[in-house]
Amino acid sequence: MKIRKVKPEDCKDIWIWRNDFSSRKMFKNNKLISWSDHLKWFSKCLKDEKCFIYIGYLSKPINIGIVRFNINQSGNSASVSLNINPEFRKLGFGTQILKKSILEFKKIYDITLIAEVFSENIPSIKCFNKSGFNQIEIKNDLLILIKN
Repeated sequence: MKIRKVKPEDCKDIWIWRNDFSSRKMFKNNKLISWSDHLKWFSKCLKDEKCFIYIGYLSKPINIGIVRFNINQSGNSASVSLNINPEFRKLGFGTQILKKSILEFKKIYDITLIAEVFSENIPSIKCFNKSGFNQIEIKNDLLILIKN
């Protein structure tokens, strides 16, 4: 598996994964996202200098998931989110894409990374733990994990 920064042609895959029922259950906003709203969000992310999205892919190419980093206002930390193509879940790709994306992101910004994961999302918690994140607190059923 390899990673690269997302491109405009990745937009549809990311939208499909985002609206997958299992994915939506693990997002704070669990509503279906319209195509037009997704296009606006994706376009904004591509232009935002504080947003980095990496996509993992196999050689065919087959996209297998994304990792997004959003740098906070002060620039001293970034939130991290992960979403895997439903066809490739439970195969170990989440940890691979997360670790590789962190390495790429840290070449640019060596700042603290923060992930918020619902306590019932055991696969994501394991993925973040295997990638060096440690739980620091629980807020409203969300585990707050950090990696320095």
